[in-house]
Amino acid sequence: MLQAIGPEILQQRKGLENLERMKTTSKKTVYGVEKGCPTHWTLLHFVLELLILKAKYSYSDCSFHDLLHLLSSMLPLSNLVPSNTYHAKKFINPLRMGVEKIHACPNHCILFRGKTFEGLDKCPRCGASRYKDNDLYSGG
Repeated sequence: MLQAIGPEILQQRKGLENLERMKTTSKKTVYGVEKGCPTHWTLLHFVLELLILKAKYSYSDCSFHDLLHLLSSMLPLSNLVPSNTYHAKKFINPLRMGVEKIHACPNHCILFRGKTFEGLDKCPRCGASRYKDNDLYSGG
């Protein structure tokens, strides 16, 4: 896996540092092999599996944090379980693909992109605002 993503990682800022971190996390086990940790449970594999569960079952960051805390407390000491969601996501950050966010009309008329629409603040077809009106969502 690392061979396939290596060139893309190296093109990013801090690419070599990220590649080295990925290599390290793909070799370290969650806790010591001498304490019984199976070798296939590398830190990278463990974090990826947990983040897949988080996404699949829509765990909130708070519930995921609690899960990490529980796992950390039940595994032998000196384990490498991330302390929170931020640290877990930081392990896989070099694997993330770039994403371009594109605004869309709330009535599905247009996408605010391209030379014609990218500079507009409201939809030319229905007049809806490009941006969410926070007054509607304040609950008052």
